[in-house]
Amino acid sequence: MRNISITTLFLIFSQSAWSVAIDCDLNTTPLVKRVRLPSPPNYFISADPNSKYTAVIDSADRNILVNMEDGSYQKVPGGVDPVFSPDGKFLTLPGGKFYPMDEINSKINQGESAREVENVFDPGQGGVYQSIGILDGSSEREKTYRYMDDDAGASFFDVRMKFDSNGRVTSTKRIGNQQTLCDEAGQRDTPMMSKDGKYLSILNFETHTTQIWRVNDNGSCDMMVDIGVPTGKVDFGFDPDNPQITFHVDEVKNDWRYFSGVKPSMRKSVYVMNLDKNGSGDDETWAVRDMAKVVAPNTETGMSKGSYYPRFRTDGTLVTVTQDRTGDDADYYIDVVATSSLNFQPFNPEVASGRVLLDSNCSDGAKLFQAQTALGLLWAQACTEYSDQLRNVDLNLIPLGMSRAACLEMVEKNWGHTDLDIDAGRRRLNRNDNFDSDYEDPRVVTNNNIMSLSMDELKAACPKDNVSNNSNGDIQVIGDDTEHGPLTVEGLVSRKCIGCHESRNVSIGDDGQVVRSNTNGPFIDFNNINTAEDAMVWRTRIFNPQPRSSAMPPPNDTDGDGEISEEEFQSSLKENFTDEELNTMRERLLQIETGEAEWNWGE
Repeated sequence: MRNISITTLFLIFSQSAWSVAIDCDLNTTPLVKRVRLPSPPNYFISADPNSKYTAVIDSADRNILVNMEDGSYQKVPGGVDPVFSPDGKFLTLPGGKFYPMDEINSKINQGESAREVENVFDPGQGGVYQSIGILDGSSEREKTYRYMDDDAGASFFDVRMKFDSNGRVTSTKRIGNQQTLCDEAGQRDTPMMSKDGKYLSILNFETHTTQIWRVNDNGSCDMMVDIGVPTGKVDFGFDPDNPQITFHVDEVKNDWRYFSGVKPSMRKSVYVMNLDKNGSGDDETWAVRDMAKVVAPNTETGMSKGSYYPRFRTDGTLVTVTQDRTGDDADYYIDVVATSSLNFQPFNPEVASGRVLLDSNCSDGAKLFQAQTALGLLWAQACTEYSDQLRNVDLNLIPLGMSRAACLEMVEKNWGHTDLDIDAGRRRLNRNDNFDSDYEDPRVVTNNNIMSLSMDELKAACPKDNVSNNSNGDIQVIGDDTEHGPLTVEGLVSRKCIGCHESRNVSIGDDGQVVRSNTNGPFIDFNNINTAEDAMVWRTRIFNPQPRSSAMPPPNDTDGDGEISEEEFQSSLKENFTDEELNTMRERLLQIETGEAEWNWGE
């Protein structure tokens, strides 16, 4: 049983003299492997389908491939978002660049740097991040790749590549112009493409849920399923006939877009979902079957912990970044999880989304939502110090990580003896200033709803299977555990900023003054701070004192007015940077402006 602090025990017993301490252990997921990262990762990762590498944006060395066998790493082209093609033949970068993995591997095997490997295809596109599919009709000698990025909301193009008998590229041909996807994708967030290029996942801010859409040949889309929860970037499995997706879900606060690590005020958890696909053409339908929670060791409770950016591999495993924080220090790992070891539970998106609460004819579904919320709150009040910050969407997912035996024991010991504070207003999802000024979260539960539940109704909402996976023991960690020194200014900027959009497009006018547009620009290219003018522009972009609708680093619209005030922006800066870091960045940029220093990005 998890050790519970004296403070927590006091809180438990102060609620009611009858409250009893419970087993707070969740079903810790058995790990196939844990690889320590050489330094804190930036933003996204990508899994080598062949399981040899994981591609990571590294704080100090830009894009690297982490060897999953021994923990070593190799530098590869680019500074942001290296993504493997589904067949593992290419490493792609934003802009549509394709780099051949056979050449990268050849360099690595010869002990040479792979940083300068040339790409075999570069269409010069825009966008910050991308996903790749391989279309039907492809063979080992000729394949058509569909490349999708977030340019213009979401857009794609196809490229046909031919290979010789050794698998080397002999020719490349772009097929058609870049095509903007359906409005449903363009006006939403984090679009991601399936491995066969036929489907698209988006986070819909009108519903605050993630949805799967089919992409038609003309770029239009048809929605296949709404999975009922808001997620980060989705990754699709490799079997098109038995769709499986994985994603992370934010807890406590929303940070759906670009982020680098789990903030001190947040938690993140990874899930895997199985879906059923039936019919074809206009008759095609999808439905959610079940879902499992991935609980990494030492991340069951506590802020600034958890797992994120899960990615499938062809061998039935997934990789995910895990952050484990103790005090001010955080450790980062790539964890390998076998999906066969997960404890899948039936999952109803209509219940999870709260939509059942809007249907007066669905009293059973409403009771289930209320019971799952109560179970989550029972556990959170006894086992965490942040139960008052968890939203209903978070509370509903907590039982997925419990064993049935522990859940039943918790209900029997505490239901009817513990006061729960559901505070309906505070339990809602945060608004997102870009899309949902009129959003009304249906996941509203009152104290009367909760306290009217019977013990049998709560037990019925406990997990169905009595599976316990607490079998990690002492985990062998592969990789470098050497203490790294403090980041350089360039490394700091890479760690905190490199994946972010500009707060506003900024340029220098004819009179030498800073000119700001009213629109946000593409992601910030800190690789190109070469002149005094560059330094002035970037300093203005980072420390822009004007209110804005979005900014770098991405702040929260805490008052929900659809605008980012100066106070909200400064609060975001302080959450992402220490005063010392901010001062160091300002000083370096000022030194570059005056010619006293140069931007030393490195190799």
